[in-house]
Amino acid sequence: MARTRVEIVRPAALSPSDRDAWLELLRERPELESPFLHPDFARAVGGVRDDARLALFLRGDRLVGVLPHHRRPAGLARPLAAPLNDVHGLITARGGDLALPDALALAGLSGFAHSGLLDPDAALAAGGRAEVVRVAKVGGDGDAYREARRTANSRHFSSTRRNLRVAEREFGPVEFRHPDDDYTAFARLLHWKRAQFERTGLHNVLGPEWAGRLLHSLFAMAPDAPVRGVLATVRFGGHLAAAQLNLLAGTTLHGWFVAYDPAFARGAPGLLLMEHVLRTAPALGARQVCFGAGEASYKRAYSDAEFTLVDGFTPAATPRGRSRAAAAAAWRALEHDRLGRVAALAARTRRRWRQIASAETTLAGRAAGAATAIVSLSKRPV
Repeated sequence: MARTRVEIVRPAALSPSDRDAWLELLRERPELESPFLHPDFARAVGGVRDDARLALFLRGDRLVGVLPHHRRPAGLARPLAAPLNDVHGLITARGGDLALPDALALAGLSGFAHSGLLDPDAALAAGGRAEVVRVAKVGGDGDAYREARRTANSRHFSSTRRNLRVAEREFGPVEFRHPDDDYTAFARLLHWKRAQFERTGLHNVLGPEWAGRLLHSLFAMAPDAPVRGVLATVRFGGHLAAAQLNLLAGTTLHGWFVAYDPAFARGAPGLLLMEHVLRTAPALGARQVCFGAGEASYKRAYSDAEFTLVDGFTPAATPRGRSRAAAAAAWRALEHDRLGRVAALAARTRRRWRQIASAETTLAGRAAGAATAIVSLSKRPV
């Protein structure tokens, strides 16, 4: 068997032949179909982040694996566009013998800190916390899907119809748009989302300049682009009530950012919009809608499939990787401490720092994020 070698390139330097080979790897494994794993998503991130890299694993001239990542200090790899990237990991052919720890070692990396690692072979499930991701298999026209979900969740759909009547009675005509190319609505969504981060005390992952530029570039993609941001909106009485920016590639529409105007909360605009997105997704070519991690009740009502992501740290198969693994294990031990208060605080601290370290590319940004986190975490009950 030919020896595996690695080439580290910027996304902009990805050759057409390697892009085609990458797409072929994705076609071989439908379980890897996600906009976040598409080469054109990597190119979009490379346009706004100088530290975006692709590790291309080759045997002879054949591409056998790809690891999109950001290379951070001490050789630590973080997911491309994290913390905005919901699905990430090593892209390989089915039955391949290239494991993530070995791939990291070949690429000169010490480890991979991940929050949504797609691990279809369950090779790493024991090394992290599993997150269930729910999916709606809307099919070719959506009719069979909708009928099945209404039958299984009649109470939820009855509640949604009541919300629609409330919205029409209290706020005026309800208008849906999907897709919506209104830039003002897109900008309003970002404004609402940033305000939500500030209100809830979470780290503002849309604060860094690169994050806004990435979302703008994806929203501005042509309708026939292989990967693009698709905006969906609902208006009550002519006023924008809620908006979603979702990511579309191939036959998968991934739910990404959603927010609503609190003034219209009685009409549940977010839920009404979600149902409309599911109804109209097939017209965009989508056969499945991915809701992302989390156990919101509406996701259970609308989903008829699921898959698992892994939140944790995967060390490289090297001494440096094992050293990083020991440090990560110490954090996990603290999080599972018998003292519940200590465990909860440790988990919150780790999640917050991971978001800050992923999103903020400057020392000043990280320092400001850490200062805000200290204040926020100190105010929240443990």
